[in-house]
Amino acid sequence: MTRLLRKLVMLSVLGVFAVGLMSLMPVPSSAAEMKELRIGLLPNEAPDVEIKKHATMTQHLEKILGMKVKVQVGIDYTAIIEALRNKHIDVAYLGPFSYVLADIATEGNIEPLVVGVRKKSGKSAYNSVIVARTDSGINDPKEFGKKHTISFSDPASTSGFLVPSYRFAQLGIDPQKDFKQVIFAGGHAASLMAVNTGKVDGAGTNLPSLQKAIAKGVVDKKNIKIVWTSPDIPGSPLTVRKDISWEIKYKLLKAFMGIPEGVDSYEGKMTGYEPAWDSAYDIIRDIKKKMADKLK
Repeated sequence: MTRLLRKLVMLSVLGVFAVGLMSLMPVPSSAAEMKELRIGLLPNEAPDVEIKKHATMTQHLEKILGMKVKVQVGIDYTAIIEALRNKHIDVAYLGPFSYVLADIATEGNIEPLVVGVRKKSGKSAYNSVIVARTDSGINDPKEFGKKHTISFSDPASTSGFLVPSYRFAQLGIDPQKDFKQVIFAGGHAASLMAVNTGKVDGAGTNLPSLQKAIAKGVVDKKNIKIVWTSPDIPGSPLTVRKDISWEIKYKLLKAFMGIPEGVDSYEGKMTGYEPAWDSAYDIIRDIKKKMADKLK
């Protein structure tokens, strides 16, 4: 979808959103009642790094919303899901799998608002990858076995756990039983560093995180190779609680639709944002269902 077409779609969505929601009865957390908007970020890097990366976006949102925006980073993915469930945050950047888990945890009291279109790929979808150390002798996921160690990002991570685990399961490898050791590093960068330093033989992560880690010098590309790349995964949705007022949601849509040059989110550089739909994550729900016995 071209940038112009995405913008036209967003304008259409904004119009429908505003007209439709203005007819609803008042809901909790109206624009007049809210003094600050609380945003939750998943822990991919150190909290101060994540918050700093989101600084230009925070300033942009404060300008459009006309209120203070408080950004916080969860200690893990579950912490952000629980914060949404307990209404300790209003908005969260979630991965596809953590969105599905949050939808269950909140009993449907969240909705995806927008999803970023990545500058490098020109699309909102992204890809999970399974990587291995170049000196491991592993060239395909099916070559992982009981003598190998592997790192995943977080049990609620899409690209850093669910999708690579599903690929292993398709190959007859039980991600809970068929490795020498499995660790959860707490984030994509930490997971990649574990491979880079030789702590583990391989990891499940995603292509944007790998490219970013190499570009920043966090890992040496000589030490890591991709042994499998997934089909496209639906992009990570900016998610909002349903009981937040329509005025706030409308302003958020407006803010993300009209992002000027130089404004980046903690996810990195985006060329723009497009509407996110709950149905796009049915594929993740399907994988979760197929992996039910492996996710206990």
